[in-house]
Amino acid sequence: MHEDRLLLGGDFYGVVPQDDASVDIVIGDVSGHGSTAAAVGTTLRAAWRGLMMAGTDLETAVAALNQLMHVERRRNDVDLFTTACLAHIDSSTGAVSFVLAGHPPPLLLIDGERHHAEAVRHRRERLGAMRRNVGREQEHLVESERLASHGGR
Repeated sequence: MHEDRLLLGGDFYGVVPQDDASVDIVIGDVSGHGSTAAAVGTTLRAAWRGLMMAGTDLETAVAALNQLMHVERRRNDVDLFTTACLAHIDSSTGAVSFVLAGHPPPLLLIDGERHHAEAVRHRRERLGAMRRNVGREQEHLVESERLASHGGR
């Protein structure tokens, strides 16, 4: 077994189904490896989950997670950052809203072919590096489309 496989990392994801049949999704990656990156990833995921369960909008959630990341950086005395993609899928309209914090944009899989989600025009600052609010973009998806995370490695 390779030694790098034994390292803890800060990758995280989550899904929160809402009462109105919409779904909130997060995909994130804390920089670095080890117990600190893993703990920060777990903290961010839990905070995101609580924010989504409380009905917080994506922009406010990103601002809160950014603030939390600043606190974690000071508390752990490390220079960590986090990339994240937060999404809200409205199943009644097919609209998907994204907020990116330094994370690559999602890909759409349409009939087995990859397409960049053109509604996501701007990559924003990473969590822990942001000093301002992040904007939201929307794209309407047809039934045959599926959302997939872009593998940024």
